Amino acid sequence: MYNWLKTNLANERKEGQTEEQFIYKTRKKALGQFKKEIMALPQQTRDTIATEVEKQFEFLFKQLNVVNTKALVEKYYTQ
Repeated sequence: MYNWLKTNLANERKEGQTEEQFIYKTRKKALGQFKKEIMALPQQTRDTIATEVEKQFEFLFKQLNVVNTKALVEKYYTQ
């Protein structure tokens, strides 16, 4: 995916941008190109990836102190 980004989106790279910054900014654009391959991964692999993503969100929510705030959100959220 990174190689695809470097090859196909090179024109989107800004002057002075590091490779890491470029990949971070454009990574979402690669998902569509590889959707079939991603969805064809074995379910166990997809489950492992999902577990890792959940761990990252749990960490972020704890750092932001937004764990167990559903009642507060519901109190102020209006549709």
